Amino acid sequence: MKKIKRLLVVAAMALALGAASKAQSQAAVTGVKQVDDSTSSVTIKCDAVLQANYYYLEMSTDKVNWVYMDVSSNPNSLYTSGLTAGRTYYARVGICDDWEYVNSVQIPTNPREVSAVTDVVTAPSGYPQVTQTKAATKSFSVVINGMTGANYYCVNYNNLTLAQGASNKLTTANTLLPGTGYWIRAYAGRRSSSGYIAYGTYDYEKMQTLANAIPKGSFGITSAYMYIDSYTFSVAAGNLDVDGWQWQLTNAKGNKVLKNGQGSTFSTSLRGTFYKYRVRSYVECGTGKSYSAWSTFKTVAIPSSVSGRRVGKKALRVSIGKVSGATKLAVYISTSEKSGFKKVKTISAKKRTLTIKKIGKKKLKTGKTYYVKIVPMAKVGKKTIKAQTYAVYNFKLYK
Repeated sequence: MKKIKRLLVVAAMALALGAASKAQSQAAVTGVKQVDDSTSSVTIKCDAVLQANYYYLEMSTDKVNWVYMDVSSNPNSLYTSGLTAGRTYYARVGICDDWEYVNSVQIPTNPREVSAVTDVVTAPSGYPQVTQTKAATKSFSVVINGMTGANYYCVNYNNLTLAQGASNKLTTANTLLPGTGYWIRAYAGRRSSSGYIAYGTYDYEKMQTLANAIPKGSFGITSAYMYIDSYTFSVAAGNLDVDGWQWQLTNAKGNKVLKNGQGSTFSTSLRGTFYKYRVRSYVECGTGKSYSAWSTFKTVAIPSSVSGRRVGKKALRVSIGKVSGATKLAVYISTSEKSGFKKVKTISAKKRTLTIKKIGKKKLKTGKTYYVKIVPMAKVGKKTIKAQTYAVYNFKLYK
């Protein structure tokens, strides 16, 4: 078996060689289809024909002018090279008795039974560049650029096709895991009308889905240094694959942002204001970001200052600084820093002073240390909300 690989040229060459196809019989070759490709070659097969000696391949750029490209005894490997990358060509196959070289071109002897025309494609040239353009909790979107002659695109993960289509802008099906990174291969190819796709090189990049809203128990204030007014906020990310975090500290109504924070951990001052705060993650997408849903709000309120002094023999006078946004202050007292608190009373956030004489039904004692908890409250619509994070202060009634 002999083969020749050569450039597909204008059909005028074939006509000059006297190699135009003869009139064909009715028993045309069937099953012609493309089975392989590169940026400059195609391989074609057809159904075997009983008692056929040779099969010949003709190709065209316009389905009018045809050029002989290959002659082979094997119907499964009709091959030609020297083609242009990212192009569509037209092919047909016939049988012949023999062939001969004419000016270095294989010319079939008694060509006949030519097949119907089918289109074939070469792979695009260049290097694809995939960029994530959007993220959702169960999908992501990309754009694939950089390939000359491409008309079909594909995103593949672990040999599973996540998205494909004629547009270079693709969105995966809504079946992925939230907060997960996927190392994908992005292909750009050229597709024939029969559905064969000649893919070029691929780009290997990580794409990410958005995380779900962070549960209330997974974020909050993790350390507090009241004497320097520094409080640290943290989120427990677990195995989430995200690019960053955004925090918001708002007023009590949640309609005005008072402070912003970045990172899974950030620190800020808090004294003197009733804050609601929340957090969300984001994924970098090209020049922008895609954000997850916000967590639910948590609340924190620390008075601007708190002082206490003994009045009389067994009473404590507490003065509380301003808490902007608060309408009331609930005051509690205990002999332990972390438990046993008894409510003293709720006072107006404008008054902010009170005298404590008892803990429950028992009078205060000199020489003993007491812990005072101050819980600011704010009116939001018809509801009153309490600060979930508040301050505890210790005072000793000296003899």
